[in-house]
Amino acid sequence: MKLKAAVLFVGLTATLYGYGQSRSFVRSLDSNIAPVGNLYLLEGVDHRPLHKSDLDIPVDPLDIDQEKLNAALFLAINERRKRLHRSSLIYSPTLDILTFQYCSQLSRSKFNPSSANVKRMEKYLYLASRKVGFDLGYITAVTNRVKLMNYNGSKDYFYYSKDTDTDLHLFYGKRTDVRDSSKVLEPVPYHTYNSLARAIIKQSFRGKQARKLRIKQYSRMACWIYPIERSIDGRSIPEAKIMIVLGGSRLAEIEE
Repeated sequence: MKLKAAVLFVGLTATLYGYGQSRSFVRSLDSNIAPVGNLYLLEGVDHRPLHKSDLDIPVDPLDIDQEKLNAALFLAINERRKRLHRSSLIYSPTLDILTFQYCSQLSRSKFNPSSANVKRMEKYLYLASRKVGFDLGYITAVTNRVKLMNYNGSKDYFYYSKDTDTDLHLFYGKRTDVRDSSKVLEPVPYHTYNSLARAIIKQSFRGKQARKLRIKQYSRMACWIYPIERSIDGRSIPEAKIMIVLGGSRLAEIEE
């Protein structure tokens, strides 16, 4: 799903905020919702192959193939779990649509990985998942924010609006470098779909939230990387909200 399509979808939904936002989401959720699913992650006749070359192309923050990006993150998580001798998680279209709804509706501050934010989100995700028929155990969430460009956080950068060679006009260095004819301006580079997924993995598999991605308790997963619209076309490095939702215990999977 392209960024423009996702933004259009959000434009058709009510804008909700804070604590009441989650409660309103559960109350207004259509129990007959029919998840479309990520074609890169679906099995069977609808499956769309995802080749390594597909993941080595740059991620343009102004034109993101979110279906591909979300699939890249999903596959990278399972790859890391395999290295930790954990079984692969199964893609859930139901959790996918719930994760997208939360990413599109919750404000960026709710994606700070604080205990209060995560507990509140888990509570309402659990209620929402039951409403749409997901009954395979509990729900947990991993949240954060990520830079959409391959930015070296230790370097200064500046915005140069008169640049005509790049789309985002962001360069390493200081604004005074523009007046120095001996210097070649170095644009802040784009991520590839693969490198962005791996950057998120590195960020997610550390700290208090990391345990959720390592434990054996959950069997289903969905994830969304959703651009923060006001950071696009801005004077700073564009960001996205990250949400990874896991659900379903191994016991529930056996009993299914």
